[in-house]
Amino acid sequence: MKNAINKFFTEYEGGNQYINISFSNLYTRIIYPIKSIYGDILGISTRTIYQEDTRAKYTHHLINIYNKPINIIYNINNIYNIYTRAYVVEGAGDVWTMYRFGIENAVAILGSSFSDSHYRKLLRAGIKEIVFCFDGDEAGKKALERAINIVDMKSDLKIYVKILPEEEDPDSFLNKYGIDEWNKIEEKKLFKYQLHRFLETEDKNIKESLYRMIISCDDEIQRERMLRALSKAFNIQKTKIITEIEKFESRLGIQKDIPVSKILSEKESLLKDLEKFRSAPGGLEITWA
Repeated sequence: MKNAINKFFTEYEGGNQYINISFSNLYTRIIYPIKSIYGDILGISTRTIYQEDTRAKYTHHLINIYNKPINIIYNINNIYNIYTRAYVVEGAGDVWTMYRFGIENAVAILGSSFSDSHYRKLLRAGIKEIVFCFDGDEAGKKALERAINIVDMKSDLKIYVKILPEEEDPDSFLNKYGIDEWNKIEEKKLFKYQLHRFLETEDKNIKESLYRMIISCDDEIQRERMLRALSKAFNIQKTKIITEIEKFESRLGIQKDIPVSKILSEKESLLKDLEKFRSAPGGLEITWA
């Protein structure tokens, strides 16, 4: 058996290596195909079964014609142009369990860090909204932070976060508690999630993440809501926040035709002038939306 598997996966016509895998990579592991967004098989992936297994939890073995690194998104072929919202999880096992509980729009990054390439592939698949739902352990929290650093300066997709209890992942949580308890866990907008985290920790990096989201937001109404939320949470005037954003833009070297901070400050100045005009004797009655 061992020799047969080694021969099957390492030889084809001409004797050249077809896929870099051996019997030891497969023995006592779950094996499943890796497919492209269009359903083409790129290779195979394996996962440990037993906790005492000291080998890497995930291994990916690509067909050798794919000689460049590929940021794999497991199950993307099954959501392509079907769903506009996708749950992004860590493991293929999470995808399988979620499917069993009726959640068919989950994809997995298979233990890797969420990257800009993953983001672009989800866009290409027709996705409009992402829900990050990583494991509740320390590694999962760090993976989420890295993912947020990728997306907080982008505005193409709406980003949500679903936080599981400590030491739970989508697979274990659904099997223990079921779909009703799953649905009770809030899927927070990324801005709201980061704002709550900042209020708990006052972490400078999280505050800058909030600023990046405001700068990248193309929706003026949404941007105004973000500013109001920050003003209320920080208990300071919006003008001071705008000044901070201006300094942050300058330090970051963000190049735009018109800096967002300038737009915000001019709008704030206009609103103040209108308010003065409204309250002046003989001023016009203005109805505010």
